[in-house]
Amino acid sequence: MKGRRDWAAYNSSQAAAGGRRSRFARWVVPQLDGVAQVVEVGCGAGFDLPAYARRGRRAIGLDYALPRRRAPYKGVRRARARDFSLDDLRDVLATGAELSRRPGPTAVVARELLEAVTPDAAEAFFLLCSMVLRPGGRAYLEGVARTPREARVWAASRETGRIRSLDPARVAEQAVAAGGRIVSRAGFDEAARAVRTGPPATWRLTVEWGPAGPRDDDGRTAR
Repeated sequence: MKGRRDWAAYNSSQAAAGGRRSRFARWVVPQLDGVAQVVEVGCGAGFDLPAYARRGRRAIGLDYALPRRRAPYKGVRRARARDFSLDDLRDVLATGAELSRRPGPTAVVARELLEAVTPDAAEAFFLLCSMVLRPGGRAYLEGVARTPREARVWAASRETGRIRSLDPARVAEQAVAAGGRIVSRAGFDEAARAVRTGPPATWRLTVEWGPAGPRDDDGRTAR
């Protein structure tokens, strides 16, 4: 699996070079009051896991290409990572069932994941969210929209696996189809332009599962 080897080499090089938590993690963490468990899908080198593991929370990273050494979360209490593949439905179902039984409220986070997986794997991601967050919880998502050419250039310059040109409007549709309710979205207009003509644009999406009030027609939670 060339793509998997490429991502493993990239994540290992990032971990060896060192880094800090992302702007995305700094945005998410203040919203985690009352959350007992954070599941990061596609945790990559793992720089954000220590931030999620603070204040008594458990942080679990899932990735099919974990760094081979110098992982930033090693030695961090309550933070760990394990091999996981969205391309393996049995893995998705088993992991979703296991994490859904963990005590306490859960949040799912994913940064620059959905443009790096196939459409089928993206559907599997939302299946996982629907299982883990069924008792009630939110998924916090971030991605970068690019033209097909920009996506190819980004991947080639970093020697990673394939990156897709992805409009987040499609991501929101998949989330709603999986039973999620859109809580908030940002950067969608810029991202829609980015997939056509560029330049790259960052978008964010918050989705909720579990008991809630009435919804409007596009799946947003009514306020």
